[in-house]
Amino acid sequence: MTFTTRKLTSMRMMIYDMLKRTREYHAPTLATFEWDVTDTLARIEELRAKDVRVSMASLLIKATGEVIAKNERLRTRVYHTALGPREVTYDETSCNLIVSREGPDGYVLFASVIRDVPSLSVLDIADEVRRIKSTPFEELEEGKALMRLKHLPRALTKLHDYKVRSDPAYFIKHFGSYGLSATMHRDSGLTGGAVPGPGTLFFPSRIGDQPVVVNGEIVIRTMLVLGLSVDHQITDGLEHIAAAMHLKKLVENPDILLGDL
Repeated sequence: MTFTTRKLTSMRMMIYDMLKRTREYHAPTLATFEWDVTDTLARIEELRAKDVRVSMASLLIKATGEVIAKNERLRTRVYHTALGPREVTYDETSCNLIVSREGPDGYVLFASVIRDVPSLSVLDIADEVRRIKSTPFEELEEGKALMRLKHLPRALTKLHDYKVRSDPAYFIKHFGSYGLSATMHRDSGLTGGAVPGPGTLFFPSRIGDQPVVVNGEIVIRTMLVLGLSVDHQITDGLEHIAAAMHLKKLVENPDILLGDL
């Protein structure tokens, strides 16, 4: 029997540190929702046919930013300092967007922070997402940061881990005030799931057609599966559900965010 051994990269160790830190210092809870995005996707296709380049991802960034901006508990995070645990509420609403794209060694996942989401239009956000996905990877600041992390010594990854759990200014600079994954798949069969994190995280995971009941009739609609994770140290179940219902309204009704386009 043969096998190959190799040292874990700095990136894999940082992921390990994140999961370990979350288990030790936070109490993430996850709820998964299914929402009808048939009308929203139809509106997006109509706009794209007119060369208005919006996407489901850009709409979700705008919608989640609106939800976060209206609920300060979702912008609050626990930090473990030398003086003990402290709540910190951020004034800004900035999205830590997880993006998948081609890198120098194949497809990679990396984070890009979109600042002050409520001040941006869906079109502004779509332009920013397009820049992140189309700029040559070696020229992209986020790409350069990812390559630096791959070669970071273990001692510095431990320092990074400490700063993330204890320094509010460090965290907001590098990660924003909430997270959103932009790695949705169509018809993958995935029904939910999330990586536990230290604050509010949105995980739209799958879009697919399925039979649902509308006005007493079984019809085929396009449904979005989305997970919402919050820290139970900060947010109670009623706030969790209220935030989800607000997001549902924005996602299922295209006139709200796309009506002026």
